[in-house]
Amino acid sequence: MFLRGMYILISMTCLSSAYGQSHYLLSRLEATKDRNRIILNFTIKQGGSCFGIGILRSTNNSDFEKIGEIAGVCGSAETEQNFVYIDENPVKNKIHYYVLEMGFSGKTAPPLEAEYFDFEKNKSIVFPNPMNSDGKIKFINTSPGKYRLYLYDIQGRFISDQSTDTDEFLVYLTTVDPEHYSANNKYLYTILNPGGQIISSGIFYGGKN
Repeated sequence: MFLRGMYILISMTCLSSAYGQSHYLLSRLEATKDRNRIILNFTIKQGGSCFGIGILRSTNNSDFEKIGEIAGVCGSAETEQNFVYIDENPVKNKIHYYVLEMGFSGKTAPPLEAEYFDFEKNKSIVFPNPMNSDGKIKFINTSPGKYRLYLYDIQGRFISDQSTDTDEFLVYLTTVDPEHYSANNKYLYTILNPGGQIISSGIFYGGKN
């Protein structure tokens, strides 16, 4: 979806933003994600123009596909021109890489990165899962203050805890004592909000390389 020459205000929970290096025709190129889509915002500089803009996406930073296009001449001699492109169908639980193909003027580089996670009903997700040596547990942060993560082995024995005021915990399995390993290398976790209530819990697989 394209919206040309204007900004739009979208009611959403903003989980994070990603910023990339822009093309010489652009003064701005950024991505913001909400719970089920990724929003690209970019601005063509005053006096800049190109013939058509293609939006390319990849989930491995190698194989890009075109997911959208602006036809015709873009840009204005009188003012900057703003664009919004909404990726309505991002791939669940992947890092997305976006490139703008500025007509005959080349592509933006490096690719703009934006993570997309579908929390569904659990309100948290382990990435990656299985987790080899380290990873993240991301969750929906809805209020200011310290959230707390408690990690247990599959027998329910306490392993570690940590706090954050962001929307993710960093997990390093290389620091886990070997006595907490089970045959399946399963781990349990719970997340508490700043008020001490459990807001999410889950199971993930992991092990050291």
